[in-house]
Amino acid sequence: MSDLRLMSRDFLIDFINLYRENPCLWKVKSKEYSDKHKKNAAYEILIEKLKEVDPAANKDAVIKRLNAMRT
Repeated sequence: MSDLRLMSRDFLIDFINLYRENPCLWKVKSKEYSDKHKKNAAYEILIEKLKEVDPAANKDAVIKRLNAMRT
């Protein structure tokens, strides 16, 4: 997994925007939040984006990346 500091600003902005476009991943009060199919589809979008900088990216890598950005 590559370091956040080494990623381009444009990549990080795109990644964050993709995350924002999928409230099923972060908006707890949304009905979509408990829909596993929508969440899996949203994670797939983020996985494909992350593969641009980390070819071995998977769902766990995306979750770790999101948590790292929050902290």
